[in-house]
Amino acid sequence: MVDDPTATMKPITFVALLLPLLLLAVGVPAQEEEEEEEEEGDEEDTEPPPPEGPPLQPLCNLATLYGYKCEEHPVVTKDGYKLDMYRLPPTKAPSGTTVLLNHGLFLSAEIYAIFNNSIGYQLADEGHDVWLAAARGSIHGRNHTTLNPETDDKFWDFSWQESGLYDVPAQVDYVIEKTKAKQIHYIGHSIGTTIFFLIASKVPETASKLKTVTLLAPVFYFTKYQFMFKEGSSMYTMALDTMKGFDEKKKWEAFPRSDIPKSDHQIACEDLPSMAVTYCNMGMDMSKQKVGEFMPAGTSKKNLEHLMLCIMKGKATFFDYGEEKNTKAYGQATAPEIDLKAIKNNLHVFYCESDHLAATQDVDVLLKEIKVETKHYIEDENFNHMDFIIPTSQENENNFKGVVQKIKEILTK
Repeated sequence: MVDDPTATMKPITFVALLLPLLLLAVGVPAQEEEEEEEEEGDEEDTEPPPPEGPPLQPLCNLATLYGYKCEEHPVVTKDGYKLDMYRLPPTKAPSGTTVLLNHGLFLSAEIYAIFNNSIGYQLADEGHDVWLAAARGSIHGRNHTTLNPETDDKFWDFSWQESGLYDVPAQVDYVIEKTKAKQIHYIGHSIGTTIFFLIASKVPETASKLKTVTLLAPVFYFTKYQFMFKEGSSMYTMALDTMKGFDEKKKWEAFPRSDIPKSDHQIACEDLPSMAVTYCNMGMDMSKQKVGEFMPAGTSKKNLEHLMLCIMKGKATFFDYGEEKNTKAYGQATAPEIDLKAIKNNLHVFYCESDHLAATQDVDVLLKEIKVETKHYIEDENFNHMDFIIPTSQENENNFKGVVQKIKEILTK
């Protein structure tokens, strides 16, 4: 009998697990299948790989390269973070529809504009006014009115929780002010969906400004991997030791984009426990193959820790500091819950069979607790978490096109 269920598993830390999931290594199954086909010598049936990411450059340069107009818009949150939003104006007669696209962890606005068939451009071609959101700590949110990200650890004292409380509300208000729209449409992917759940629960005035909400690979429950982090298990201990080590070494910034100057406060693959370095480097290599140097785009160490805590709990909640600090931060001993019953928006959910992060079993539980207008399930073992916003193989292109087509239909209803 084995007391620790993780003892028989390949020894990796939670970081090693997350990086393959979040840094586009979710394309592994499709890539392995392609390699098997090549080994069999069946060249005629082997489809070409997806195009490599373009050279690193400003987002608006990318848009110009593909023949689109682009605007950069600075936004300042209530707590002083300076965010750079991007606008892709409609390419034909305006539809009157305004859309805000929000990305997930480690990503940035470029994920919606990196290729000429990216979602941002396709929606602009429909006549929609497209806005790309920014997150604090990413390449487009690395400034503050008073704090210096290079020297002030307080700058990095945030997670996706603050994105929901401050970043997205500020950007929604800015877009509405600029466009004069009464309501806008929200499209979130991965942690971008978790942020919406928090907004609906805790910032209802912002949620009321969203006409429709499209959730791509929604992340709220984490039961699939919860057993790996059972209190007292080897994985649980390694995860806590990893976080403690980062704190002791004063490492605050996690995996910044390659054009950010290097500093002793940044976490890179080499800073992980030796058993995790190989997995981390594999995730980085696959990311470069898909999107060049644009990703990862940076976040805080605390964001990683918050996700770890959510996996341990089995669901998304506010950051759990422990009873004493929770009381100081929240006025209660436990981390506040996110109330799904508070959602009043028109929801459209997209999920798939082989998602390693937004696992089918977890999304099914979520769907029992929220009321949705439409749900779309992709039953394809090769289609995964990132394929909803950027197909990681040629064979996933058709399903990606189907997702975009359904989004277009949602926005025109």
